[in-house]
Amino acid sequence: MTDHLRPEIRSQVDLPPTERAVLFRAPRWIGYDAAVEHLTAMTDRCRLPPHDRMRGFTVIGPFNNGKTMLVERFRQIMNAQQRSNRVYSVDVPGAPSLMRFLAALRRTFQAPSRSGSTLADREDQILTLLSNLKPAAIVLDEFHNVLDAAPRERKMIFAFLRAWGKLHVAPILVGDTRLRITIDLDEQMESRLDLLGLERWAFDESFLTLLDSLEAVLPLRHPSDLSGEELASLLYERTEGLIGRTTEVCGQAATLAMEEGVERITRAHVERVAPQPPSLRRPRDLSRLV
Repeated sequence: MTDHLRPEIRSQVDLPPTERAVLFRAPRWIGYDAAVEHLTAMTDRCRLPPHDRMRGFTVIGPFNNGKTMLVERFRQIMNAQQRSNRVYSVDVPGAPSLMRFLAALRRTFQAPSRSGSTLADREDQILTLLSNLKPAAIVLDEFHNVLDAAPRERKMIFAFLRAWGKLHVAPILVGDTRLRITIDLDEQMESRLDLLGLERWAFDESFLTLLDSLEAVLPLRHPSDLSGEELASLLYERTEGLIGRTTEVCGQAATLAMEEGVERITRAHVERVAPQPPSLRRPRDLSRLV
């Protein structure tokens, strides 16, 4: 019986175990209400005719709560629909200087490195690229890292971002809750960004619906009743309402269910892959490697 699965997923239960294991653990887009609302806001904004001081967004939420998946979905949709005015994604380095920030942008655009060039030369290179490429938006993931930059470097990074407004480029800054502190350090930048928040899930009907959606795309032969009282409460306890952790735990538990031949997720599977909540997990002892 595979009626609990989406029609396009049902045939996957007959795939070899190695292929199903990959499917269980693959990143997947779950179109829950807040994510769809934020996705629509970003796509609608970036389809507007270019204008000065294009407003951007900040996407803020806890670690492992679907931020990167959201902006990656946005990038895929925009780039599938148009060859020009594309969306680019950049990982902001830790404790960045403006020079390191420019280098990350240069690598994203696959632009040549200019040995011996000054900081001003490299700024001009990126601004010229933006003028020529005319991107609809640039996603700056892990932007909370800018909080760790030296104050002078942080000011220069914000000044460089403000220059994008004249080029009609919408910045989308992504990060954990420290991103709010980072943006508040620059009043002009803060005034040009709209907040899209991704909060931890509450243990309510929406979370149960999320579990139903996950169960429908995990190719197990038998229903697991993830949204039933026993498994739902356990999953919420062990994931603390983080969507990324919830999908990871369900995928790993599904792999165990397949390997054991029971073809449904049980309490024992969840307890094995998630023995404790994320907040209680201890860093691995690396002293023996030093």
